[in-house]
Amino acid sequence: MKINTTVGAVEIAGDEVRLAVVKTSGRLPTVLELHTGHATYPSVAERPAALTGVVQSLIREVKAKATAYVLCVSGQWCFARQISIPLRGRRVGPAVRYQLEPFLAFPIEELAVDYSVIREVNGSTEVLAVGMRKALVEEQLAFLQEAGLDPEGIDLDVAGLTTLWRAGQRDATGLQAVLHVREGGSILAVVSGKTLAFFRPLGVTDVSFHQDVPGVIREVQNSLRAFQATWKAESTMTGLTVTGVGLTEEERGQFDEVLQIPVKAVALVGQLKGPGLEAIAAEPVSGLTDESASQAAGAGAEEMAQAAIPFEEAAASSQGESSASTLHDDKERWGAVIGVALGAAGGGMAFNLRKDDLQPVGQWRGVIRHAVFSVSLAVLALLGYIGYCYVDYRRNVAETERIGGEIVRILKETFPNSEAAQPGSAASTGGLLAYDAMDQERNKLREADDTVSLEIFSEPTLLDVLTEINDRLSSDVVTISDIRIKGGRSAQITIGGEIKSPDQFTQAFANLKTSELFTVSDEDLTRNSEGGRDRFTITAYRRPAGDSSR
Repeated sequence: MKINTTVGAVEIAGDEVRLAVVKTSGRLPTVLELHTGHATYPSVAERPAALTGVVQSLIREVKAKATAYVLCVSGQWCFARQISIPLRGRRVGPAVRYQLEPFLAFPIEELAVDYSVIREVNGSTEVLAVGMRKALVEEQLAFLQEAGLDPEGIDLDVAGLTTLWRAGQRDATGLQAVLHVREGGSILAVVSGKTLAFFRPLGVTDVSFHQDVPGVIREVQNSLRAFQATWKAESTMTGLTVTGVGLTEEERGQFDEVLQIPVKAVALVGQLKGPGLEAIAAEPVSGLTDESASQAAGAGAEEMAQAAIPFEEAAASSQGESSASTLHDDKERWGAVIGVALGAAGGGMAFNLRKDDLQPVGQWRGVIRHAVFSVSLAVLALLGYIGYCYVDYRRNVAETERIGGEIVRILKETFPNSEAAQPGSAASTGGLLAYDAMDQERNKLREADDTVSLEIFSEPTLLDVLTEINDRLSSDVVTISDIRIKGGRSAQITIGGEIKSPDQFTQAFANLKTSELFTVSDEDLTRNSEGGRDRFTITAYRRPAGDSSR
């Protein structure tokens, strides 16, 4: 279930930077803004600075305020493997890295890893685990951070493209194969229902596709055979969709003859609408008939989802003689970054490689360091005052005791676990013992700074909150129209919407109360009827880190 929000996404494809801002309301996203720039540099050493400059310039052009940003990276850089985990539920996540390690030729610590659940069978969970070298992820992440943009998550282009494809399908059942053809290479994905079950990078670009169609078919056929060799469910492949390029009737016939399944080409971006597409929509849409181009520019998202804007209409209009350039639509290169933004709002098959030591640093780390620095300055000031008072100790003994008490109080508030801060500890005349204890604790904190787990300073991110609501409140039961988050560490989260299935709503609300991210009680639920519609409002409170109580 998608959350109605505004999400921005950035993709760095070679020297080109693409930034999209989309509204995720409805089944298909509305494209608010599209910005692109190309980095130029005299030497390779100057490429990072050039890309950072392009990102900065694009950010300045954005007018819509995005709730969150995500980074889209190429699936050509990563690998994917189906793994069976003999566990279920939340215990699956920590086990994925251990199950994945035997398949690697290098330390797993060098990988950014995530997974998606394919299905649960006989007490076990089958997952699609993905991994990418951290060095590659960190390089692209650094371009954005240097430009002042710190994305909430990092997703794969194959997940975004497949999410966008699935959002435009109403009758996709069984196993469906989707071949995403891009300028840097292709990716073959297999979808089981609404789940990404398999993908494999192929060395086919949008330019080379039409130059060797039989070779492309062989690669697709071999990849499908590799998938079917590991797929244990009793399902057959029901079709293949090609995105990113069009197909002539002759090319489609070649696919049909070898693969023995229905094959079609679909324009993913062509089915979308929004002000961000107006500029390129005004240009002639290559690869579509005049009638299809008119539909792409003016039809509503729901109508276009049914039509899916097939590329093959162009092939029919050109009587099978269309060239590769005619069948390629330049605006389709935006499909990955738009799809990743949609997936970040709970709209489909999303991954997040920004985990563990790559996850965003929580705001509390900065607060704590600032507090420690401030306390240190305060202590130094107090010590100077104590030295001045020591010259005439008898006259200023009362003031000395007061200062000592203040230092003890600061010690207890800053380092409550220190032995000197415990009840019954030795008296600290003038605060000297307390200061020594504080200095020791501060040195320990400084020495452990490089190894301390950042988890103790982090709180659930916005993406975690959206995903949790999506998991707990099914779209079959409710339609969420409003989510508001305010507050700090124990933020208040207000969820509003319409109840579609009153009989199942009680169970859905009970599921929400079991969340490990929120605290919710029966008093936090309000129901009322407006205009014959059963509406609800739920007020939840984010559960502090480490609090596992219900």
